[in-house]
Amino acid sequence: MGTHLAQSKPASDGLNTFVADALTRYLPDSNGHGPDRSRFFVQLTVADERFAQAILTIFERDAAAFRELHEAGRDDLINEVFSRFMSTSFVDEKEMGQYLTPPEVARFMVQIGYHALTPDARAHLLEAGAGKKAGIILDPSCGVGSFLAESIRYFHEKARAQNERQASGWLTQFVAHNVVGIDKSERMIRLACVNLGLFGTRVASLYLANGLAREGDDATITTALEGRAQLILTNPPFGATYGGADISAFAMAQEKARVDSEILFLERYVDWIAPGGVMSAWSQTAYS
Repeated sequence: MGTHLAQSKPASDGLNTFVADALTRYLPDSNGHGPDRSRFFVQLTVADERFAQAILTIFERDAAAFRELHEAGRDDLINEVFSRFMSTSFVDEKEMGQYLTPPEVARFMVQIGYHALTPDARAHLLEAGAGKKAGIILDPSCGVGSFLAESIRYFHEKARAQNERQASGWLTQFVAHNVVGIDKSERMIRLACVNLGLFGTRVASLYLANGLAREGDDATITTALEGRAQLILTNPPFGATYGGADISAFAMAQEKARVDSEILFLERYVDWIAPGGVMSAWSQTAYS
């Protein structure tokens, strides 16, 4: 990868081509027209040549290590590096602080969720080729995708232990059909796309939408998930309150002027959970 890019003249052209190809491979499809690359990357120009050359130098230095990890089927370790980078680099940034769950907490919750599933549900999710019929793992306020990434990593470990030869194909299908995230922040969805894309597969089911929506375009996404979640792993948004028309469709909001966002999400979790499914939610003050 690094050698190929380093041969490009100018370096900015080679980097533009490389990034465009990577986004086409790994970003979600945009309404049947392919990934919307313009929302993720502004092309470099000749004026950025010095910056492009510095990026290629980093690629040249690290490409062999990443290639070896990929060939060994350990893209999860690349994702682990990204998760650690995210958790330590944005702790003082308000928006990021609202969404970042510590990696050790996400890992702990995924393990609890996995073992709380019925044996049949676990076997179905680990079955090669099971696809959508196995149900989904859902985070309806996914932020940068911490819970989803940990789920992929943990389930992939189980899939490799079960059948090493089928693990790569299983991973592609699992990310495409069984991992679903929603967030109303475009920035968070962009970062989640990068986070999950580091597993080396196309990210298929990340949605820019309001998880609480029961009307409008966003509701098309949220209602389609009802009764499908074998496992909900989430850090529900706290601190916001809703009133008026925004809460009229919620049973828990009847005869109330305003309701906290986390209460409304609890009602939606019940809607999304499949029979026999598991829900685990975390906040900075308590585990549940």
